[in-house]
Amino acid sequence: MPGTAQFQQAKNLQRSRRPILLFAVGISALCGGLYFYLSPNAEEPAAPKVAVVAKPKPTPTVPPPDTAPVQPQPPVVAPPPPVVAPPVVSAAVTPPTTPPAAVTPVSTPTVAPAPSNRFVRYAEGLGPTISGVFQGSPARALIGGKLVRVGDEIDSALGVKFVGVDAATKHLLFEDRSGAQVRVKY
Repeated sequence: MPGTAQFQQAKNLQRSRRPILLFAVGISALCGGLYFYLSPNAEEPAAPKVAVVAKPKPTPTVPPPDTAPVQPQPPVVAPPPPVVAPPVVSAAVTPPTTPPAAVTPVSTPTVAPAPSNRFVRYAEGLGPTISGVFQGSPARALIGGKLVRVGDEIDSALGVKFVGVDAATKHLLFEDRSGAQVRVKY
């Protein structure tokens, strides 16, 4: 029977593949288990939700009043103020031997004027054009492709000049004709 030989051949082929198939399924199950066991993002099973019911607050009970007699406290008496003797005045008054110190006028700090809106807008527009800052002595900056040193005038119409660099806060300092200063982040 030719059909039986083919059937036997197919059955033998299935039997030879069976151990490989079982091995592959076992390895897959082992890898999957390890993945979920070692995965740091594995979610913990959610705790069952429990409805919380507020308990009624107990009514405060007032303790019975004490029947013991109240003893009066002695009054607090403040100590008398100390007696101060009047100052002794001598009959002879001596003039001071040293001349009074010369009075030096104290200069009040001058407050810089507030910058104009036009000056602030101009300085804010310089921010994107700052391509380099040299914090050495003298401080320099590359603004709009031009090297500018401390004291150089940037805009003659507004009278804006470069004053310096604040390296700690990463700001360039500009000043206009009125003395108002503006800081621009670089």
